[in-house]
Amino acid sequence: MSHRLYTTPALVLARGERGESSTWLSLLSPRFGLVLARAQGLRELRSKLRYALPTGALAEVTLVRGRESWRLVNARPECLLASPAAAPAKYELLCRLNRLLLRLIRGERREARLFEELVAGLRFVAATDLSPVLLVRAELALVLRLLDSLGYVAPTPALAPWRSLAPWSVTALGATEPASELVTATINHALAQSQL
Repeated sequence: MSHRLYTTPALVLARGERGESSTWLSLLSPRFGLVLARAQGLRELRSKLRYALPTGALAEVTLVRGRESWRLVNARPECLLASPAAAPAKYELLCRLNRLLLRLIRGERREARLFEELVAGLRFVAATDLSPVLLVRAELALVLRLLDSLGYVAPTPALAPWRSLAPWSVTALGATEPASELVTATINHALAQSQL
């Protein structure tokens, strides 16, 4: 019996070991939303994908839907959005965002806007030399836009500069400073209201 293959871009949010050589991957995909996929033999020495899918990797993955779960059958890594060794502050930001997404997203549903917002912001953060202040603002902008994409933030004119950083730039981040306290309060309120 043949199975249908689904190829989609995906961001690796988390990994976990399963058995002697398998790995569970939490993937965020624009087509399927949050997907938990099993990668058989990923940790074996002969595996071509052994080092290709760390947390924070952006890749084009091929999945097969099984009876109980998804199975990863192939992946073509595109880039690593943050490395713990090369950019620890950026990697910590990525990990905080990943934990937030795993907490807020439930089930498989199309998340194209959310995926685009996240990847655009993370690419900007990865490619730009940001001061600690601008890195905090980038994180606030990313969290606000993710919450907005998920429907947790009401439209407010004062938040408009934070919600429309397209394209992302250092100049745009610098212009967001006046409302940073409002953004922090809005994020905290949205997370409290989510009850997650």
